[in-house]
This record gives sequence, structure tokens and C-alpha cells, in this order.
Amino acid sequence: MWTEAVLANLATGYTGATGVWEGFDPGAYPALAVYRTPDNAFTSALAINFPSPEAIGEPTPLSVEGTPFTSLHYFTDLNADIKERIATIPRFDLDTGLGGVATFVMIAGGGEEYFEPSSLVWTATFMHELFHRHQIVQFRGFFTGQDFENYPFTAENIALAILEDRALREAITTGDAGIRETAARRFAALRMARLDADSRVAHDNDQERIEGTARYLEHRMAGDDTRFFHHAGNYEWGLFGDPQQRQEMQVPVKQYFGFIRFYASGAAVLRTLDLLGVAGVAESVQGGKSPAAVLIEHLGVTGADVSQLVADARAAYDQDDTLMAAAEQAATAAASEESVFGDSAGGVVGEPIVLTDEQVQCLKDHGVRVTGSGTVIPSEVHEECIGSGE
Repeated sequence: MWTEAVLANLATGYTGATGVWEGFDPGAYPALAVYRTPDNAFTSALAINFPSPEAIGEPTPLSVEGTPFTSLHYFTDLNADIKERIATIPRFDLDTGLGGVATFVMIAGGGEEYFEPSSLVWTATFMHELFHRHQIVQFRGFFTGQDFENYPFTAENIALAILEDRALREAITTGDAGIRETAARRFAALRMARLDADSRVAHDNDQERIEGTARYLEHRMAGDDTRFFHHAGNYEWGLFGDPQQRQEMQVPVKQYFGFIRFYASGAAVLRTLDLLGVAGVAESVQGGKSPAAVLIEHLGVTGADVSQLVADARAAYDQDDTLMAAAEQAATAAASEESVFGDSAGGVVGEPIVLTDEQVQCLKDHGVRVTGSGTVIPSEVHEECIGSGE
């Protein structure tokens, strides 16, 4: 359960993630890791850097000597109200109030290998979600609502997205600076062409800013530690530049092009920015720009450049002229697939909220900047200013 090996893995994650994204200090966010049985019964919990552990249960302090933690507390039980709140959390909660403390909660156990705390996959997931906690606090214009079902799963959009994957792969794997910049410029033009053709491609930018930055943090955290599997140096992992690769891994069209892809593409854009030596990326992204927008601005690609660069990308990355046929097959498959998160999700995650003037003022009074459909509202503030929604 919360063995020395688990604590060592978490310490590796915290240490590896510290300093890799300007302004992100994982130790600044109180966290609670909760272990459950396969039937979802509470077993124990571990509080990390929690300022008042006695407020959530009877804590047993653990040594933090030689670790990046300021405090560790172990619980075999929690106060009734805390346990009741924890029971409603499926896998994690980025911002839940526990004992008066805004807390990041991560679930472990439950019989799923992916959530076994001794696994470094769970450690990487923990740090990924903890970074989302940072996004809520520090990112401006953080996007909360997105219509996944109505994403443009057209053959042309899919073909251009695959060309983007191929351009990114070349940009982050080549050792030639000239080739890298050319590939980056092609990616920039492809993204601009897709946005011009269909405004819903803004979804890519939003998701890369959220999930792409969190996956990038995983890569930076892992460094060259190969125990982290696909995170260690392999920024191209998950970029399916070959449509056949997606089919072999049995990933539905909608899941890849509407959701999964942006973890890898966002991280790859950020890696490209690193390799190009671009400064101030974290500040720009936290301020509201997507990684792709930062790259486009740095390269100075304009609308006048797009047509030629897209043509160059087609010539370079689709030499046998088979991509459109594969994209048409994918588009046909997408038409018969269920929504990205299953029929129960209705294809929409995080419905936008229309606020009254009084609600907006209440949010401002609580320090929440209302920036449109991209505003994240902490749960306690949401309940006070808007209501629980029940």
C-alpha cells in the first residue's frame, strides 16, 4: 500500500517535476492519496504537505527526511464527513475542500493495475493530474467546456492532422537544426490551414494547452529514467503519424483525433519550442496562449506562407499519395462510432455556464477572473456563487 517504494516513487515524481515548468512547485499544493479495495471500500490515505492533517482524521506522521515533502501523514481512517466526500470521487479531484483546505485528491487501488500505487505509471498520472491543479490556480482562460462529439471528423481535417503528426515527429527527432525549423514551419502552416477551414479546430489548441502541457511535464519529470516507459525522452510516443498504427492499437477514430492525440501533440509542440530555444513559453501559455500559437508567433508564419508550406508538407510527408484514402476510411469509421467518452457523455464535457451580473461579481469578489468559456471555478466558490447544480 503506502510502502517505502511507493513513497520513493512519489518523491522521484515531485523532485523530477520541480523547476521544469516556471511557477510550478508541486509541494505548494496539499494532496491526499486514497487507497481503495476492488469494491471501492476505503482502506487508508496518505496526506502530502497537508497543513492541518488532524482536521481530516487521526494522523500518523511519517518521516520526510531525504524527501522533497514538507510533511507526510498516514491515515487508517478519516473523519466521517471527509470519508463521505472522498467516496464521491471516482479517480481524482483537482480541487476539493477537505478540512477547510483546497486539496488535490488522487485515488489508488480499486483492483485496476493502472491505479496500483507501486507502479510508476500511477506516479506519472499523479503528477499529471497535480499539474492540472496548478493550471486551475495559475492559468488564465483555462478551458472547461468542449463539444467533443461535434469535432470535425472529416477526411480533409484528419489528413492534415496526420501531416501535423508527421511534421512534429520530424521536428523533435532530427538532429539537424535546419530540418527542425522547416518541419516546425510546416506544422505551423498546417495548424493555421485547419483553423481557417474550420473554427472547431480551436479544440486542438485548447486541449494541447491543458493535456499537452501536463504530458510535457511527465516527460520532463521522467528525464532519462527509463522506468517511466514511454515518458522517458520519447516525446513522439502517441503521435500516430501512420493511420494503420491507430488501427493496430485499436484506438477509435474519435478517441484519437478528438481527445487522445492532444496529449502527445501538445507535448511535442512544447518540445519543439525547447529545441528551438524559445524563451518565455510557460509565461505565454499560462497567460492564455496555446503552445501552437506560441510556436506560430515565434516562427513568424503568416497567412501568406500557409499555402506553400502545406503543399511542401504534403510533398514531404505523403510521397506515395495514400494519406487521403486512409483519412477517408477514418472519416467513414468515425461516422458510425459512439461519442468520444461513450453515449452517456453525450459528447460534451463541461457544459459552458451563462452567468448573471451578480454571479460574475461574486466570482470576482472571490478572486476568480471570468474570461469566458475557459474559466475554471473552484468547487467551493462555484457552490457559493452559482450553486451546486443539483
